[in-house]
Order: sequence, then C-alpha cells, then structure tokens
Amino acid sequence: MRINFFSFIMSVLSGSVLIILIFLLTKNKRFNKRLGLTSIVILYIFSVARVLLPLDLSPSIPLKIPDIYGSLYGFLNSPVVDTENNKYHPEASLLTYIDIVFLVIVVVALVLIIRHSYSYFKFIKNINRCPDYSTKKERRIFVKEVGKIGFKRNPSFKVIDAHIVPMTYGIIKPVVVLPCNEYTDEELSYIIKHELIHQKNHDTLLKFLIAIYCCIFWWNPLSCLLKHDLSRRLELKCDERTTLDFSESQKLAYLSVIIKTMKMSTSADKKLACDSTFVSSEFAMMTKSEQIKERFDYVLNSSPKQGVGKLFNFVLAFVCLFVFVLSYIFIFVPAGEEPPESELWNPGVTLVANEENSYVLVKADGSCYFCLGDETPVEISAEDVKNGLFKGYPIKYEE
Repeated sequence: MRINFFSFIMSVLSGSVLIILIFLLTKNKRFNKRLGLTSIVILYIFSVARVLLPLDLSPSIPLKIPDIYGSLYGFLNSPVVDTENNKYHPEASLLTYIDIVFLVIVVVALVLIIRHSYSYFKFIKNINRCPDYSTKKERRIFVKEVGKIGFKRNPSFKVIDAHIVPMTYGIIKPVVVLPCNEYTDEELSYIIKHELIHQKNHDTLLKFLIAIYCCIFWWNPLSCLLKHDLSRRLELKCDERTTLDFSESQKLAYLSVIIKTMKMSTSADKKLACDSTFVSSEFAMMTKSEQIKERFDYVLNSSPKQGVGKLFNFVLAFVCLFVFVLSYIFIFVPAGEEPPESELWNPGVTLVANEENSYVLVKADGSCYFCLGDETPVEISAEDVKNGLFKGYPIKYEE
C-alpha cells in the first residue's frame, strides 16, 4: 500500500467521474426523486473519499496510456536543474517540477484555508458583539421546537438587531441566529425548526469538511461543482424533513416564509454577511429561479410515504462500495517501459535497493548503470535517469 503519482491521478479521475455522473443523474427529476436526497449526499461522500484516499493497492492492473501521459510524467519528474550537463553530485539539487507543482498547491490551499478561517472568525466576533434581543415569545417557541425534535444537548439561540438571514453557524456548538424582524408565531416556528434540523443532521460539520476539501483541491474545478450542488442538496433535504408531516396549507405557509426571507436578504448587512457559509447554513437567500422552483417542488411534493426503502439504500451502498473498491484495481500508467523496480530484479537477487546500498553510475560515453551492492550493474536508460525515475539514488560519474 503506497501513494504515488499514478495512484493520485487515478483517484482524482475516479472522484471527478463520480461527481459528474451524480450531477448529471440528479438532473433527471424522476431519478432524482426516486433516489432520495440522503442517497445523493452519500454518493457525494463516496466521491470525496475516493479522492482523499489515493492509494496504490498493489498488485493493480495497469492501463497504459500512450505519449501525452508519459511525456507529462517525464517532464514533471525531470529535475529543474539539468544534472546531465553539470558534472556534480545531484543530491543538493533534487528539486523536480512536480515538487514545484506540489508546493504551489499546498501554499494556495493554506492561503485559502487561512482566508476562510479569518473571515469566519471575524463573522463570529461581529455576531458576539451584538446584544441578544430575543423575546419571551421567541425563546418559548425555540424551546418548544427543541423539545419536538429532541436533542441530547441544549442548542443555543440568539436574536440580533441586524439585517441578516436566519441561519445556523458553528461546528461544536451550533447557534441559531435570527434578525429582529416581524415574524408571526407560526413563521418563527417554521424557521427555527428548519435551523434545528440542520443541527440535527450535522450539516454545518459536513459543509466545513467540504469547504476544507475544496480549499485543498482548489485546482480541480469539479470541487466547486460538488460544493455548490451538495450545499443545495442539504438545503432541499432540510426543507423536505421540516415539512414532511405538514398539511398542504402549512407547506404553502412555509414557502411564503421562504419568499419573505428572500426579499429581506437583498438588504443583508455586508459586515455580517456570510462568508460564514464556510461553516453555516442560511434559511433563504436570493438564488436563481430554477433553484427556487426546485425547492418549492420538494416541499409541495414530499410526503411521509415518499421515503426511500431500506433495501434500496442497502443496494445503493453496496454498489457504491463495489465501484469504490473497483477503482483501486486499475491504475493508469504511461505506455512503454515498466517502472525501474521491475527491471532490476534478476533470479537470485534478494537485496532490496535503497539510497544507501545503491547508486546510478554514469559512464564517460553517457551510458548509465544501476549498481546494487555487489551485484552486477544493470544498464538503464539515460532518459529515465534524466526524467527522475531514479530520484533519490546517488549519481556517480565515471572519471
């Protein structure tokens, strides 16, 4: 079990294909309804897990790709400084282009994580500065809804005098925050129930993990697709569970609250506007008309009998697990010569090559040999040495 360039590429490709397939399949309304929102979220989690576990579980079946892949691999593994035309020991200059790419990815990822974290903590600081204007009526409704849903711990609740959208923020101790707007008891009940269900489903934690994932894989545009689509799915799932036992008139009243809140979101306080989506969920924001229609459709067409059966969920989980494991059986490699490890084994050789007992010998005529202990040197390709396939082994030049 190891992680290498080829297993990493395979994990990114597999995860990206899963994201695209899930997104395209859920565009079909009939399939989308039949599958269920919970199952869709599970599928997305599988796609994320595949990218985060780029393991090479040898023995794997190589799928050889010609020319372009091999050329890219060779270039990325080539040293930044040409050691072939500079006769000195290269251990002091083992920097390759893939090292530079990796460094850029890490630096940008850290910058994004720090920026999001700073924005979030600034938001928390601004919220904490605001005094709590919650009334007895609001606290009574909040306690009532907490009792209905059932929590092992007591959630927090706060009302502030600011133009914000009702939201839940926080990971360890989520807090429901409401603006000082005129809501009826029924409207408050709907909003608070919606936000408490977000807490019950641990949606803020999931959004936090996806946000970190997007920061790390910022260079993959499909990570943004996953983030936005999954965030939308979580909101739909929350709407569906909030209104599952509602009557038709209650559902219409719930939708009217969403419209009312959307109108308020157009004048949201910029200082308290949420970049906080890093670890929060908002009740309603002004979005595209297509997304609003989808949200209304889920509320109006949901019913207690519409849930996905346990058998279907079991089959879906099994299929996901099968595809997940299957993606580790195959691995893309450049066409041409096998990796150097397979070339260096001869009958009777039991010594394992490493940087202490092995080195690359470059002769005066330019030919290269791999020397392993007291074994007979094995001739290797000078091109492979130049492309970094023997990176880490000392290189010695014949006088």
